[in-house]
Amino acid sequence: MTSLWVTLRTIAYEKNAQDVLDQFTDPHDRFHDQIMGIEWFLARTPSVGIPAQKDEPTDFLLYVSKGDSMAGTKDIWLLYSYDDGNVTVYGLNVVPVE
Repeated sequence: MTSLWVTLRTIAYEKNAQDVLDQFTDPHDRFHDQIMGIEWFLARTPSVGIPAQKDEPTDFLLYVSKGDSMAGTKDIWLLYSYDDGNVTVYGLNVVPVE
């Protein structure tokens, strides 16, 4: 039976990922909108990521958001894991798009 209730998980950043997030977060920049959208999405459907190691099962997933130069968005890579209540981001890579 499919549930109509969506599980909303808490998004938590480990220190290294938080440092990168702090470096790029500017409320007047499109990155802020982009990261808020990714957090919204992962809080509801964290299983969308791909395994960090393709050949072996792992608890770590990789989510990639491709940026667009015309939209002013950046390439964002998140390495994370999740459980029933949390999504923990261990790594964050942000690359401006030319």
